[in-house]
Amino acid sequence: MAKDLEATLRDLRTRLKPGGRLVIGECMKPDLDAPLYLEFFFSFIQSFTEVTLDPLWRPSHGFLTPEAWNAALGHAGYGELRHTPPPRPLMDQYPTFSVGALSARA
Repeated sequence: MAKDLEATLRDLRTRLKPGGRLVIGECMKPDLDAPLYLEFFFSFIQSFTEVTLDPLWRPSHGFLTPEAWNAALGHAGYGELRHTPPPRPLMDQYPTFSVGALSARA
């Protein structure tokens, strides 16, 4: 868990070779205002709740939406973002779908 996601993503980018790719496997949620049942368990962990917030892509602690991940990675200087599988269509069809992989080029 990253207390300051922006700083963590920027630090990871400096550790990649130019053009290298960061790959993340993560729980994602359909809406930043709608908690996932998994967040109940994590809410007892201080490093999950006491994080640096950003009004645009991380207005509260917890898992992010695919769009918030895109914003966070873009803000940290990454490009060529890819989600595997594309999460939004799956979330729309299966509301309990909450995992995925994403990658971005440094």
